[in-house]
Amino acid sequence: MQPLYLSGNQPVEIELEEGPSFAITRAGEATRLLPLSLVSHILASGDRIRWSQAALLACAQHDIPVYFSDIEHHLVAAMRANTDTPAQEWQRFMRLLEDPEGIDYYQQFLAGKKTQIQQDVSQRWTRQSDVRIPGYHRWARIIRSAVQADVDAELHRRGFRRRIPLLRQAGIHISRDFSKLLEPCVHWVINENWKRLYIGIPEHQLPSPPSRRQLIHGYEKQAEFIRDLIRALTVSFLYWLAESDSDYIIHRRRY
Repeated sequence: MQPLYLSGNQPVEIELEEGPSFAITRAGEATRLLPLSLVSHILASGDRIRWSQAALLACAQHDIPVYFSDIEHHLVAAMRANTDTPAQEWQRFMRLLEDPEGIDYYQQFLAGKKTQIQQDVSQRWTRQSDVRIPGYHRWARIIRSAVQADVDAELHRRGFRRRIPLLRQAGIHISRDFSKLLEPCVHWVINENWKRLYIGIPEHQLPSPPSRRQLIHGYEKQAEFIRDLIRALTVSFLYWLAESDSDYIIHRRRY
């Protein structure tokens, strides 16, 4: 299963066909059918995407979360399947947050993982000369939104689902916290795909900046490693949460 990226810079229509499949029609292009079984989650950007009600309901029924980003490429909303059954991991996390020192323990976990992820990415970093890239911040925002959508989708699969917004109301933004840990991946993708194209090039001869589609394609070239990091981070978090919760239940304290 892979993410589906939708760009609404040009008109796009999303319908539901038998199969079931998404029927995706872009202006001036033939309709493309994509089986729902191949889609892990959807990242939709731009304001010219027209969804049918049947397609949105199918996303909910097949547990395919849809993430929406604005014109600045920040994730601003999500549509997830509705469920009333709390996951065991959610209940453990709630017990952690109820502990007076729970947030401190959580921050300690994040600090340890930050160092580990930085080391993992550094080992794969191709050394390049320092160079100023026009539009770098826009590139980073687009790739960052793809990373955060992958993080959100993994947390969704692990049972946090629609309760993530409740955490934000309590001052805990777990998907954003995880995405910040993965910030080195954003710059690694740019370094590996485009930085060398700008080294030693006079400003008036610089290549045209990559489009959103090209940036997402560059992300997908490196995505296997990044998604492995996301899965490892999430599993490590759930394992740490289970260990901490067991200690709390047995000894009424956390180690």
